[in-house]
Amino acid sequence: MTLTKAQIVSEIAERNGFPNKQSAEIVENLLELIKKPLESGDDVLISGFGKLCVKEKKQRSLTIKRFVSTTGKYHCLLLRVPERAAR
Repeated sequence: MTLTKAQIVSEIAERNGFPNKQSAEIVENLLELIKKPLESGDDVLISGFGKLCVKEKKQRSLTIKRFVSTTGKYHCLLLRVPERAAR
């Protein structure tokens, strides 16, 4: 299940009787508290919830298939997109 930040804000506002603006500030502050240690490479353990960590993944190359019509016939072209430079 995917949750948007707006859905979380709305749910907090509804459950607690807060205005949406105040709920949005709460969500932003919570996410900032979680984000800072993750950006510096630390794990975040939230008791009773779970452990959040950043994992390094090998970048993959992407293959794009395109079907092109030439004189009524279709040909499959494979385009290979190289790995992007690390950000």
